[in-house]
Amino acid sequence: MGRQYKKTIKINKEIYILAFLLIAGITKAYCEEIVIMPISYYENRILQVCDHDITMDIGERLDRFHTVLIDKSLPSIRDAGISEDDLKRVANMLAYRNSNYILYGSLHNEDVFLRAEFHLYDRRNERTEVFFSSDNTNQYDRLIRTVADNILDWLHTRRDKSGDLQHEILTLRQEIEQIKSSEVLSKDEEEKEEEKPPREPPIKEVTLRIPVRFGYWTFINREWVERVQGTFEGNTGVEFIPELQFPAIGGMRNEISFDLLLGYRFGINAGTDPINVHGIIVNPGITYHLNFYTNNWVLFGIGFLYEYRIWKIEEESFGVASDYNQALTGLSVFGGYRYQFNRWVSVDLGTNAYIYFASGASLVMHPYLGTTITILGGENSSPRK
Repeated sequence: MGRQYKKTIKINKEIYILAFLLIAGITKAYCEEIVIMPISYYENRILQVCDHDITMDIGERLDRFHTVLIDKSLPSIRDAGISEDDLKRVANMLAYRNSNYILYGSLHNEDVFLRAEFHLYDRRNERTEVFFSSDNTNQYDRLIRTVADNILDWLHTRRDKSGDLQHEILTLRQEIEQIKSSEVLSKDEEEKEEEKPPREPPIKEVTLRIPVRFGYWTFINREWVERVQGTFEGNTGVEFIPELQFPAIGGMRNEISFDLLLGYRFGINAGTDPINVHGIIVNPGITYHLNFYTNNWVLFGIGFLYEYRIWKIEEESFGVASDYNQALTGLSVFGGYRYQFNRWVSVDLGTNAYIYFASGASLVMHPYLGTTITILGGENSSPRK
């Protein structure tokens, strides 16, 4: 019995609210509040200061039947009378919350006649009515009276349309329904939140990989190229990636690896005397990995370079063969691309540039193709599902 009594009170309360809003809507329909924004005045398309206060004159005509507010906001905080988009922005900013209609426009003096163009913006229905009028240059008062009468006729005709009132009633009903259902929705959302399993933290793992690369190498300086031709270079080693360090960049995963590569290269002479060169390479470094699209990664790396060269030179004209050993240090810089087939295997291609600190030494370029095998971890780098 008590629960039914409370329900009856709640329903009656909603009926009272609907009746109150409906009465307010009907009252508002018969006595609209109009905001008039400053009316622009032009002489031969040039903005000028008019001898008449156009805004006040049109306002006095409309004020006889409607509540009129004159917008006196500073020009620095508004940009009215230019476009409907500007009008909507200004209407929201000026906080005329009870004003459904906003009037703006311009008056043009074309030397031989006056031309008026006024826009009445209907905020409730989000549309604009345009009122045009023209008269002789010495009939300013009659022009203003004509425009005002046209606006009043339109407002009175619109007031008698039952469709607008029905629209108001439907809108008010929908608002009440939203209020009634908001509490139920909030309770359902809380229950769903409680049912959701806790989010798992991002996987943080240590990853260990073995890269294997094969390619060609060559000196860059012409003097070296004329004497020694690079033929083959192979590298292998380890890539160590600590726990995931960086947040995603625009949804793209990224990480850093610490590398240690060991390599061997072989070259032969390009001249008459037989020359063989063997190179043992030790290359520790650091590489940045960026997963720019699905299974595709780009790599940029830099590291320290140590190379031990063994030269075998035969001078056939003298019948003499000699060995010459050389130790060089420098920097290794590279850029590459990696396609990750799955968690365990990828294909790599790129180019190394070896820069030596020794005077007169030539830069070496090493384009390569290879694969990388993951032996530990790899979840963060596996293809997206």
